Amino acid sequence: MSFDPRGMGTSVPANNCLGDAEVDAVSYGTHLGATYADMFPEHTEFTVLDGAMDPALDYDWLRRDQAIATVAALSRFVSDCLASVDCPLSGDIDAGMDQLAGIVAALDIELYVAADRRTLSGRERWP
Repeated sequence: MSFDPRGMGTSVPANNCLGDAEVDAVSYGTHLGATYADMFPEHTEFTVLDGAMDPALDYDWLRRDQAIATVAALSRFVSDCLASVDCPLSGDIDAGMDQLAGIVAALDIELYVAADRRTLSGRERWP
């Protein structure tokens, strides 16, 4: 996948493309913001980027690395949970990861409705 920041002027309606608007994205938004600021410094008074990325990496590598980091963080979460007495997961880390996958899969079938009526769902409610 590739992206041409020159098209942002037509796709994001705001003062000088971004203006006062906030770009809220994980990882790729930082890359996009840095690329835009580099290409169009006359439209960028100041820029705050909340993460560092290697712009030489292509998007597929970025997504791959993001997936690896997500699995590592989730594994640490499961490990920490299993160490506490009130953890709803059981077994080792692999078993806990499988149990979490089962919870997400169940949300694909039937969404969860909290006491305050907010919902948590799987894929069926994704845009």
